[in-house]
Amino acid sequence: MVTDLLLGEDQSLGLIRKLREADAAVPIVVLSMYPPSSYRHAALGAGANDYVMKQDSPGVFLETLALARSRS
Repeated sequence: MVTDLLLGEDQSLGLIRKLREADAAVPIVVLSMYPPSSYRHAALGAGANDYVMKQDSPGVFLETLALARSRS
């Protein structure tokens, strides 16, 4: 599952929490334009597996998805 904090922090973090409660194994990656220093900790605390920036290369995004999937 890939989600974006653009939904609004409360909605996005709430979605992550609900997904994690419903299925602890589902991989969740947050894709965001917001700097990790601002939101990464909150996203991981809500249950996301990882956090990737929109401006990162497609390779970084794909690697992050693969890692999240392998850890779930």
